[in-house]
Parts: sequence; C-alpha cells; structure tokens
Amino acid sequence: MDKLTQAFTLKESEIDHTLDMQSEQEGLIYGIGKREDRIITILKAEGLLKREF
Repeated sequence: MDKLTQAFTLKESEIDHTLDMQSEQEGLIYGIGKREDRIITILKAEGLLKREF
C-alpha cells in the first residue's frame, strides 16, 4: 500500500473472524468486514510488518 485513501471503524458484529489456515497467508488476515454492499479484508498489521516480501 502506498497511501491510505479511506479509514473507518467497524463494529465487532460486522467482522467475521478467519479460522487458522495452513497457508502462506497464515497470520496476515484478521477477518472479513461487512459494510453495506462492500466486503473488506482486514489485515493484521503486525503480521505484515514481520513478513519478508
């Protein structure tokens, strides 16, 4: 991500938490947010900062 274009707060009830997955994406995704007609992937910042790209 080069820049933040929008930020908002989701209620906990608007987030579906991911199950522990055995894949290279493990530890990066916190959950899937739902807002109106949009689906939002919520990432774990600490997981991204530790990862080598």
